[in-house]
Amino acid sequence: MGTFQQIKLMSFQIKPLAALYSTLESLTQHEFNFLDPQAKAAVVKLKKTFSNFRKDIWVGIETSYIDKLYRDTYYYYYSSKLKHYSRETIRLTFFSSEISIPQFYTNEGQKALQEGFLGFAVLRPTPQNIFGRNVLNPKIFERNESYHICTACFEICVYGTKIIVHGFPHSSQDAEFMVCAETTLWSLLEYFSTRYAEYHPVLPKTIHQILSVTSMQRQVPSSGLTALQISYALKELGFGVKNYINILDLTPDFKTIIKIYIESGIPVVVAIKNEKGIAHVFNISGRTGYQNKGFGYTVLETLSNEINLLNYYESPASYLAMDDNLTPYSTISLDNPACNYESENWEDCKIVAAIIPLHRRIYKDAQKAQTSAIQHLKWLAQNNNLPGDLVLRLLLSSSRSFKNSIAQNPDLPPDIKTLILSVDMPKFVWIAELGTPESYSVGKATGMILMDATEPIRSENLACFMEKLYIGNHNGEIGFFDITLPPFKMHTNLNSI
Repeated sequence: MGTFQQIKLMSFQIKPLAALYSTLESLTQHEFNFLDPQAKAAVVKLKKTFSNFRKDIWVGIETSYIDKLYRDTYYYYYSSKLKHYSRETIRLTFFSSEISIPQFYTNEGQKALQEGFLGFAVLRPTPQNIFGRNVLNPKIFERNESYHICTACFEICVYGTKIIVHGFPHSSQDAEFMVCAETTLWSLLEYFSTRYAEYHPVLPKTIHQILSVTSMQRQVPSSGLTALQISYALKELGFGVKNYINILDLTPDFKTIIKIYIESGIPVVVAIKNEKGIAHVFNISGRTGYQNKGFGYTVLETLSNEINLLNYYESPASYLAMDDNLTPYSTISLDNPACNYESENWEDCKIVAAIIPLHRRIYKDAQKAQTSAIQHLKWLAQNNNLPGDLVLRLLLSSSRSFKNSIAQNPDLPPDIKTLILSVDMPKFVWIAELGTPESYSVGKATGMILMDATEPIRSENLACFMEKLYIGNHNGEIGFFDITLPPFKMHTNLNSI
């Protein structure tokens, strides 16, 4: 008969990452009833997934874990099969330094656990792909560049201790009940429901039920979804969806539009295709740091008096894909979205559609906002109110987030903060930030135009702030006013990690 200590350690083990794999082989055979070849193949896939992890990672291994995502799939699909599938999963928790059981029992130990916590991953008993629901902090990876990403705060309980991780939800597809489309929808709703009270998480069964009215054939096993079906599901789940179609890879500003929404902190669903029959969807949740440090912009528009308006989004950067076939935060190029796939079948894939999950109260889209900003800048140039060439950075924000960043901006004097915060704003605003290549190289803008994101037709601006000029309402009077606006820290909705 085993001792109490032996029983306890069987349910929760602690291993360095290098020693994890041999343990997992035996656990998948014991917990999941995998045959030896299945267990070995599953661990080989996991090694590839974890290959970019830091080498100093320590792992908590929890068996007999009840995972909400897999349980929904199990009861709706796997439990009806002749082959036996376990109902339970294995959960891995990752830490940046060595941990021990006594740390879970003291306040100081729990504080150290929180400081070193880098996320979790669920392993499920589906032999095709056992890497299930996970949220990882990008700090878990070995990398030499910064990530600017959409993140939410997820709380879990590990060995009786509540700890949180900041990241974007991800899962591999099980290739039967959840393929790329369902996984992408689940991931997106998991993120939004954690960030915003008006959205709710969804499980695979709910996604299938929503889409049942659009399908003329059985939905299980899943054969995937079209971009229109994904849009329909998002609309039914409370979003004001906006779709962009890239015809023959020639649609003007298509990639810039994707970049604008990413910069706004809105994950974008992209659909990719090639002529070899590949069709796939995934989320883009962020980007790496820009490589040109503020220089090398292309001309977006030539204004009056030979003033050039430069495109901020032509700065070279990689984008972070939450692809269910790849490791979370895989870096891609928008010109080559399948660059991480080794098979020749994935060559020449192009982004053919972008699905934007906007709040239902946002009525002005990125194209209209950009057009409005350019029209206003043309008018300013005609009236000699622009100092010279400027870089345009367009992004969307909630007025609450924008006002908070203004209130905390270290570069703005109190009188300018008061002026900006006194502008009447709707729930969402488009911000056209302006700057020089030199100012953007140090992360600062020199002016901005605020636009009403809830007004799709009229192009009137809420306010315009330039280096020496304010156009807007001041003490009940609308007009031109002299101000002194210093270069100021750019607004961002992405988290830098």
